[in-house]
Amino acid sequence: MKKSSKDIFSDLKLFYPYLRKGLVLQKLEFINKFPEFNKCYSDVLLNSDKEEIAIKVAKTLVKGIEEGFLTEIDLDELLFLLIEDTLFNSYLYKLQSDNIICNNEEDFNGLLKNWGVPIDNKILSNVYNEAERDFVICGYRRYDFDCIRLLLLDKRPVKMYRQDDDDLYAAYPTIIDIDFRRSLLHIRIKDVDHIESNSKEVNTFKGRIENTLDFLSGFNPKIHYKEIDNVRKSLFLIEENLLKGQREKAQKKLVDFEQEIDSFVGRINEEFGPIPEEGISSKAHISTSVLSIISKSLGSNEQGDIAGIKFRNKHGEGKENYAEVSIIEKDFKCISTDELYWINLSVLLNQKEIEFLKIGKQFNAGMVIFNLTASLSTINVKLMQRLSHPDSELERQPTDQKYDEVVEFVNMFLK
Repeated sequence: MKKSSKDIFSDLKLFYPYLRKGLVLQKLEFINKFPEFNKCYSDVLLNSDKEEIAIKVAKTLVKGIEEGFLTEIDLDELLFLLIEDTLFNSYLYKLQSDNIICNNEEDFNGLLKNWGVPIDNKILSNVYNEAERDFVICGYRRYDFDCIRLLLLDKRPVKMYRQDDDDLYAAYPTIIDIDFRRSLLHIRIKDVDHIESNSKEVNTFKGRIENTLDFLSGFNPKIHYKEIDNVRKSLFLIEENLLKGQREKAQKKLVDFEQEIDSFVGRINEEFGPIPEEGISSKAHISTSVLSIISKSLGSNEQGDIAGIKFRNKHGEGKENYAEVSIIEKDFKCISTDELYWINLSVLLNQKEIEFLKIGKQFNAGMVIFNLTASLSTINVKLMQRLSHPDSELERQPTDQKYDEVVEFVNMFLK
């Protein structure tokens, strides 16, 4: 049954965090729809000047449907694109999909039916579907037979924190990518900072991820997955991929001081004896100190793409016996420009494990600033938004295409 304009507006308001005017215009241009948006928006302003921009945008989209510039299917495509280009906090798992058959249309349609995916593939048509569990499947996209993307909503809108006294509720979406090509399961969620709730399943990342995995456990055929093994070692491999070449430029200059370093190490060992730390020699410590000075002579084109790192120097067998090294370059320079990286390099190369990386890397889709973290026994990938950076805002703004390229890069190093 066709929805009334009033019902469409009421449902659309639940997605107000995603109705940013600039992004809406960008996506409408992408799908080549509703060029009359600005004219309709101006008409809405005549009666809605004091309302929030998101509400004005929602009224404009409804007006577009009323006047035949936009269909409900167009609105659904727009909404899906807006959500895709906002959910960039992702937890990755290894997908084991031998039991899932999805090689043709018949297989695909049977899979959707078994998983309880609604036949009416429009988000607003499914917002208030009945649900026995904590999520409602509201739509999907298929990318050939390589990936199925499911859009889940919390079965109830969440209350959002506001400085004024008005209660405001919003839909909270979660994207599940069943990524057959890369053998990955992605759980993509939004920040939880502004949610007002006492439930850890609603207002914490840990609770949300565990609750989502629990929801997926009810699928038949079952989605088999496992946590990424040795994430910290994988992060070290990424660091080495991005910075080892930069280090080698400095190490070539270190060769000229080899004789002096050996002489000094001999005097140190003679006076104090070899250092007791397992795996790191006196020469390694002294060499990295010299490298910290040499690094200052490297040009900006000889630096790397890592703006932040966190790693541990473990002591003994206990999990909690460690010192933590954290280096964050606030102005987005590479950590290879800071002596802290070089002074602690011997520890990093001895441990070969990393807790966190902040990377600013150029991809085909543009510059991406993203964090990689060992979290919840797997890897967390987060594309950063609204950061001051020398690049233009348009180039550094996260997109679904950028997310895809980041995951492609990271997946090369996952065990």
